Amino acid sequence: MLLSFPGKIAAGEKSGTIVFSDSNHNRIVIAGLDGEIKDVIGDGSVGLQDGPFESARFFRPQGVFLDEPAGAIYVADTENHAIRKIDLSLRVVTTLSGDGQQASGPGREGKGVRLNSPWDLVRVGGLLYIAMAGPHQLWTLDLATSEARVHAGSGREDIIDGPLKSCALAQPSGITTDGARLYFADSEVSAIRSADLDPGGRVETLIGQGLFECGDIDGPRQIARLQHCIGVHYHDSALYVADTYNHKLRRYDLKTKELTTLAGSGVRGWKDGDARIAQLNEPNGLCFVDGRWFITDTNNNLIRVFDPKSNQLSTLTLKHLERLSRSRGADINPNIIRLEPQIVSAHASQLLIEIELPPGTHLNAGAPSHLRASSTNSKVAAIENATLDVQAPLVAIPIRLTPGETVVQAALSLYYCREGEEALCFFREERLEIPVRVTPDGPEVLTIACRIDGA
Repeated sequence: MLLSFPGKIAAGEKSGTIVFSDSNHNRIVIAGLDGEIKDVIGDGSVGLQDGPFESARFFRPQGVFLDEPAGAIYVADTENHAIRKIDLSLRVVTTLSGDGQQASGPGREGKGVRLNSPWDLVRVGGLLYIAMAGPHQLWTLDLATSEARVHAGSGREDIIDGPLKSCALAQPSGITTDGARLYFADSEVSAIRSADLDPGGRVETLIGQGLFECGDIDGPRQIARLQHCIGVHYHDSALYVADTYNHKLRRYDLKTKELTTLAGSGVRGWKDGDARIAQLNEPNGLCFVDGRWFITDTNNNLIRVFDPKSNQLSTLTLKHLERLSRSRGADINPNIIRLEPQIVSAHASQLLIEIELPPGTHLNAGAPSHLRASSTNSKVAAIENATLDVQAPLVAIPIRLTPGETVVQAALSLYYCREGEEALCFFREERLEIPVRVTPDGPEVLTIACRIDGA
């Protein structure tokens, strides 16, 4: 897949961009509102490695906060148990807190402490507020001193309101702010809750009753129910919620205290169109920009777009897909296919590669699929054009042959989509190794079939 379980998403109004964590590809992606891939941060391999965009490493990152005035992206690098900073002007990644090891127990406070599954984050002034899912707490990270401290939650997993340090939370996984208060998605108790910024403040529950009190009910807060909500975003006096296990986008009005459904039928799936019958599959993050909601539809491996004016849900078609393939780490190497030895005449002038895509798919005309060919013995097989664009299933490689033996290698980078579903596209790398024996009287046409399994 082009994306693999995208996590959280943030938007830049000034830059006209979205930033999202491509979590299982261990990277951060920056795209335009039209879907154009603008940049990729991380080489795709698992690791806690600072440095340039091209070599930095993450481990299933989730939360992202785009700080446009500062030219930075802050990342909750969840399975590294770390908070990272991406400097957009210097194009480097640094670690602000965490050493890659998970804190045990409630964890220590201060500089250089270990963290426990940070899932989302938001900046208010000089502090990052972190939804720390592991210890069931909210933490702060002081950007000036690098000190990390507990802001809310006793460490007990429950839904108990009260003073910040004695209340109980249950796996907070999304966080947002209106500048005066924090709001967070407390996933294990299917709740949306608020917390004061003042250290002497309190936590209050807006929607939610307890671990087994989940459901799919619109209406006043007393009867409204969510199911394992993971994402929340404040906008225009309301909280917008990625109601993950209900496969919906919901809205909670802070003035009327009413919960309503905006998009998603409640049925798990992938379907665009009228928001009432459209389908999502465990949405995780959401952000608002340019009058639309951009949603990480995690289990569909897609970015979805909800337009409240037209009441339509659509799928964002990604463009310049080749930029996504620049960061493919050691854990996603191309598949190597070793074929049976072939015999060909020295008079043959080309080698034909016949690509069989999965049923119901076609090459993506908007992305540059290509083939790179080489020979281990150029005296036997000289490849005249080493790199070829792949625009059709049959690719002809110009070649000059003399009697002898060699191995022809063909590296395929393919972008293809399902028929009629241009947003659901795939990237696949295959490497063919073909032992070839050239004889004076062998077949004058050599065709190699390459079957791409799965979609």
